[in-house]
Amino acid sequence: MNTINNKISYAIVGDIEPDNSIGIGSMVLAEKLGIPSSPKMGGGEYRILYIIFVQSGDNAWTSKPPQQITEQGEKIFEQWGEMKQVQTLFHKFPLSYKTTD
Repeated sequence: MNTINNKISYAIVGDIEPDNSIGIGSMVLAEKLGIPSSPKMGGGEYRILYIIFVQSGDNAWTSKPPQQITEQGEKIFEQWGEMKQVQTLFHKFPLSYKTTD
């Protein structure tokens, strides 16, 4: 979820980087979240909220069609409590910040 423009997209978490960080997504995911998707110039300092539903997959190492990922993600997000749950957990949603000059 892009906390600046409130765009939401669902994805499969496939791995974690060697330093245990998350945050590397596909170009398509970046486009859906409304952030630059160029592999050379994309990404950047964006306020992305990751909500990971542990063990929500089928543990099959097969690719899923985007429509299936979206449908399953929407269903799980709804069962979890949707934006009401996000707002409960993060009282100052959207999670944005201001820089000082």
